Amino acid sequence: MVKSPVILFYGCPLSGKGTQSQILGKTLSIQVISSGDVFRELCKSNSPLAVEINGFMNRGELVPNELVKKVFINKFTHEDFAKGFILDGFVREPANIDLLNEILSNLNLRLACVVNLKAPLDVLLERLENRRKIIIRADDDPVIFKNRHKIFSEVTKTVMDELEKQTTIININSVGPIDEIAQQIEFNVKICLLG
Repeated sequence: MVKSPVILFYGCPLSGKGTQSQILGKTLSIQVISSGDVFRELCKSNSPLAVEINGFMNRGELVPNELVKKVFINKFTHEDFAKGFILDGFVREPANIDLLNEILSNLNLRLACVVNLKAPLDVLLERLENRRKIIIRADDDPVIFKNRHKIFSEVTKTVMDELEKQTTIININSVGPIDEIAQQIEFNVKICLLG
């Protein structure tokens, strides 16, 4: 039996993961799961787990893998993912890769490819400023954002090296018109899905 695909979107906060993963999800007619949205929704509950996770997020720190595991193992056992899905921002550090592999194995899915969105810090800060005019999130404070960017930059090479051992990495410059970036992503992902 052919395993259904999982497409992982990777990139610094504000690199366009949310926008581009939603566009691709509609194009391919598969579900998109955003780790940030999952955590933010959980944090509304004020459960002990939510309070603990919220503390890390509000400081711009990575949520520890043992807490990520509690959240995502539960999420992936209670929903139907037989067609595969797009995962936006789940792998944030090397320890998350083992958890991702465990989830994929349990669901009999395969990691088809990783879409790695890249943008320079000055562009990300401009996007942050624009987003703050529309909505303000605790982790959108410029100081917290720079800390998130620093942490992301420190772990990126290790994460990419590990993921490259498992699947195709599609590097995309996420600066430019949204529709042009979406077309590049769609073209490259469809090649991966056919291969």
